[in-house]
Amino acid sequence: MTRLKKFLRKPGADQRLLLLAALLHLFVAAGIRVLPFHWVRRVLDRAAAFGARDDGGLNAGDRVVQAVRAVAPLLPGANCLTEALVAQCLLARVGCESTLCFGVSDVRPDARPFDAHAWLERGARGVVLGARATAYATFRHPGRCS
Repeated sequence: MTRLKKFLRKPGADQRLLLLAALLHLFVAAGIRVLPFHWVRRVLDRAAAFGARDDGGLNAGDRVVQAVRAVAPLLPGANCLTEALVAQCLLARVGCESTLCFGVSDVRPDARPFDAHAWLERGARGVVLGARATAYATFRHPGRCS
């Protein structure tokens, strides 16, 4: 079954979530390359507050993470940071608090000077997006898409 057919068979709410995740990914991927990081965060804060609503579903947070994971491989410029930023914003829209984490490792893949990674944690659930086996020195940024 083609991706389009799979998409069209999904409920309307899931279609809207996938489209929103894709649009936010494109914005974030372009934005972090040409704008100061705090400007991108400010736009995401406003997007989270503007559309804030609780959809009443117990699995709203899981649906958000699944949507972000589904669209990321299909879009240019998607990486661990764009995924984490988009997911944090969309989670805030459905009332789920999360923590954006940044990490640096001294393990040097591909002869780079260091390895950096971003991921998202949700309280007792731990890492919900962006888990890796490498141990990172961690910097956390708590909040609701801020």
